[in-house]
Amino acid sequence: MATIGVSKPYYGIYKNTGGVITYENGGIFAKAIEFSASIESGGDNNLYADNGIAETDRSFGGGSISVTTDEISQTAAAAILGIAPNTITVGEDTDVNELVFDDDMDIPDLGFGIVIKKKVSGAYKYRAVFFHKIKFNIPEDAATTQGETIEWQTPTIEGTIMRDDSAKHGWKSEVTVDTEAEAEAYIKQKLGITPKAAPVISSVASGIYDTAQEVELSTNEAEGTIYYTDDGTIPSATNPNSIVYTTAITLAKPSNTCIKAVCVAAGKINSDILELYIEVTE
Repeated sequence: MATIGVSKPYYGIYKNTGGVITYENGGIFAKAIEFSASIESGGDNNLYADNGIAETDRSFGGGSISVTTDEISQTAAAAILGIAPNTITVGEDTDVNELVFDDDMDIPDLGFGIVIKKKVSGAYKYRAVFFHKIKFNIPEDAATTQGETIEWQTPTIEGTIMRDDSAKHGWKSEVTVDTEAEAEAYIKQKLGITPKAAPVISSVASGIYDTAQEVELSTNEAEGTIYYTDDGTIPSATNPNSIVYTTAITLAKPSNTCIKAVCVAAGKINSDILELYIEVTE
């Protein structure tokens, strides 16, 4: 058996309700490059009898975790480091998300899962490893100037592995399966991550036009329903201002319209909201 790859690092916010452990607001935070977990067992605790060791204890004593990725998104960084992002305006009209590391940040406990690719007797296998309770450290900042050739510089985040608060104080679970999709599904299930519906796609981009527009909306979600609004409110199955999309939306001239659309599918989280700002001039 040989390890030949690593992928799909997922996290979820750890929640303990009277010893019942669940996870929420989880997601994938980057593409994995390297992963390691170092486990510490308890110190030597031997019972000697008849001039030899009759019993010994090597129980879990803690551990550390290290994950190197291509880039940690701001959304994931805010979640795993307990930071509430702020939207600020740079210059006259550029809005950006700002992460402020200050006294208000509260690094949460997390569940963490990752997929390890192996080759066993000539066949690929996928080992999904799930850590019940970890806490990441604030990652270090480091960079090297670009020379004649590019030297790839990737972030590494490290953390502590702990026991969870269940009756048996679990700390790791794992399965080995035949496909990466099965391994990923296992980790998502452990973290309570519900799949998201496919996004809504528009035939017309935001912009200013001098002719009337026919806006066609579509989605790759086979059983999905598209809801949209044209009054700036958030579309949903319950918003009374939402309209079920069935045919192209006609924007006559002159008009200035904000269209927001979402895909809703049974058993899935609503898709990201598509926002269009379309002006049709005289």
